[in-house]
Amino acid sequence: MAQGLGNGGSIPRKMISSRHHPLHNCSWCSMAFKSPQALGGHMRTHRN
Repeated sequence: MAQGLGNGGSIPRKMISSRHHPLHNCSWCSMAFKSPQALGGHMRTHRN
């Protein structure tokens, strides 16, 4: 178990790759990201 993640969520890793909707969607181009950091970095391209 990854205890040092500190995400605050107790979601099993298996759920991420299920047919559940992706965790983070870009509201501009609807690209999907698995982490808020990835989404945040991507959003900068729209903020230009």
